[in-house]
Amino acid sequence: MSVMHFLYSSLDKREIYEENVKRRGGGITEEKKNCVSSLTNLPFFQAAVRTFTSSSARRAATDVHPGYGQIRGTMNKFQVDNGMPIHLKGGVFDNLLFVSTCVLNAVGLSMTLGFIYDMSFPKKA
Repeated sequence: MSVMHFLYSSLDKREIYEENVKRRGGGITEEKKNCVSSLTNLPFFQAAVRTFTSSSARRAATDVHPGYGQIRGTMNKFQVDNGMPIHLKGGVFDNLLFVSTCVLNAVGLSMTLGFIYDMSFPKKA
């Protein structure tokens, strides 16, 4: 166990906080609080804060990427409940991929069954 670990484990967190405050010259004094409150009452400070806090929200509401509408349209097309499975909602190309996958699986299954049949009943020499 290191010396620092021992020291920190022997002191509780409140004592460590108080020790740090003393070392830095005290906490927040009334003088510091008054200085901060007098700054926040200045009109230019209030205007600057209002500008910085509200302009990004306004900009975010108006600056939308042009492709966003396209993406939203595609998302809405896929979210329509028309009884069609999700992997076929893309259109003709998705249907073509689905049918070709089914055909390839059928060919592979028939070749596997043929191989099993050939190995089960070997040809006589």
